[in-house]
Amino acid sequence: MDPAVSPIATADGRIYFASAGKTMVIQAGPELKILAESDLGDSSRAAVAVADGKLFLKGKAFLHAIGNEKP
Repeated sequence: MDPAVSPIATADGRIYFASAGKTMVIQAGPELKILAESDLGDSSRAAVAVADGKLFLKGKAFLHAIGNEKP
């Protein structure tokens, strides 16, 4: 299956190319600056959802929530 990503831009200039498979965060700007890369190992073609300051990624086996815990 070909990978699918859903790019999301944030106010702090970060662009997230997110999927339950491989995910990349880059800094918006004239030159490529990779801030983070990860692989959740649970690929899917589902689009990412954003809610309550978190990214939700539906994989084949799991629903992944990425973000900070609220105090």
